[in-house]
Amino acid sequence: MNQPSVNNLLLELKSSAIERSGGTLQLHVAWRWSLDRWQHRIVLHAASGSVVVMTSQEGESIGGWPGSPPWQQAYRQRVHGDPVVFGLGAACGVHWSAVAQGLRADDSDESKGLSFEVAASAADELHSGSAHLQSSYVLAPGAVVQTPKSTSGCSLKMTIGVDELYGVPLRVDTNDGRIRYCNTTRRLVISPRCAAGHTPTPVRWRYRVGLI
Repeated sequence: MNQPSVNNLLLELKSSAIERSGGTLQLHVAWRWSLDRWQHRIVLHAASGSVVVMTSQEGESIGGWPGSPPWQQAYRQRVHGDPVVFGLGAACGVHWSAVAQGLRADDSDESKGLSFEVAASAADELHSGSAHLQSSYVLAPGAVVQTPKSTSGCSLKMTIGVDELYGVPLRVDTNDGRIRYCNTTRRLVISPRCAAGHTPTPVRWRYRVGLI
């Protein structure tokens, strides 16, 4: 599936800037066209430098279930004045849609970052395929997970371990899904809470990557 041409084959979305004692911090999510879909990575920016935090784990079109929802088409628009990126794709008989947006900064932790919402739908109920509905990322070497071993839950905290941004805390969380992390592979997976063997469609999950 061919995406209409985009300058440098790149889309970008930014969260609101956060003022901290060390200066201004901001999370960016950047999509780059790879093979037949958009791969994205989340980057932390500051005046002193930038560091990649996590990169989406994709699957090739011939490789069965994708590691993450396939963004085969992506469009940047404004909703109520705020930039939003919409994604569409199809794989394994499932149609995927996704929305990403930068959150406006206020006094709540929930506002300091980037939000993602994903939906997967099929003509019939999703049975064996429900186990493969997920958003997968590989954490970059500069991201240090506070829990030193594999973990599962609805929130994951990490800090940045490179000189320019050492100690900056971040969190990945979800209110209606679960998060799994494997320290050996540095793979982080966000998935919906589906009942095994009986999953009506569409299936939705939401998550946020933000500063603490």
